[in-house]
Amino acid sequence: MKIKIIAAIAVLLLFVFSVLTVFFEDTVTPCFMYHSVSDEALFDKAYPELSIKPGEFEKQIKYIAENGYKTLFADEFERDENNIIITFDDGYEDNYYNVFPVLKKYNVKATIFMIAENIGNEGFLTAKQIKEMSESGLVSFGSHGYSHVDLTKIPDTQADAELFMPKKILKEITGKEVNAISYPYGFANEKIRKTASKYYDYQYTTASFKDNKKLSNIHRIGVYRSQSFSDFENLVSGRRVYMLKRYIKKILGKPIPWEEY
Repeated sequence: MKIKIIAAIAVLLLFVFSVLTVFFEDTVTPCFMYHSVSDEALFDKAYPELSIKPGEFEKQIKYIAENGYKTLFADEFERDENNIIITFDDGYEDNYYNVFPVLKKYNVKATIFMIAENIGNEGFLTAKQIKEMSESGLVSFGSHGYSHVDLTKIPDTQADAELFMPKKILKEITGKEVNAISYPYGFANEKIRKTASKYYDYQYTTASFKDNKKLSNIHRIGVYRSQSFSDFENLVSGRRVYMLKRYIKKILGKPIPWEEY
């Protein structure tokens, strides 16, 4: 009986310690992860949450711009309470039509992690659009892999090519170095991170409650279609308490619905 009580106390103390560690991080730099911005959900059947409505997106960017936050590119990551990093995965064409004008309107920076193989394909950004956005000084481009495969499940030589080719292709289009990558599906192991380090200084994964201590494993907070504006405000300005609540819900097996994406 005593052993069970001791074990229970140990588990409770471990839980409390992990919660306090999250809550009392000295500096938090939120990195937001978007995909599509469109009135119609781009992924109706599979992942409708990945398409944010344009009106909601503008409200979010306006809030960031009008509340004194400094936006950085993905390859400018710096830990500071007032810094925010806005990222987009995949490189959909609506990023040009529905995102780019809003960034220009509020003078806000963002990084698009492009699937290199899809440049010019239907529904994705063209080389001309990429070049124009890059030259504006408000959009930087990073790698999202060459063909968006799980890098942890392919041969080493193929993984190396998947990592290197987007860097080469995007530099040829923009004339700028590409120093940041967002891993396809957020999947990466130590071997992949080591290989990626040959080409990229900043490596991003998917959404997480964690703060970012390693540039080879930068976590991002997902922004989804069914989130309310107050949810977004909490993520930006009250993120310590809000992320703590999300973390506790996960521990209790009660994840927020849109966090499944």
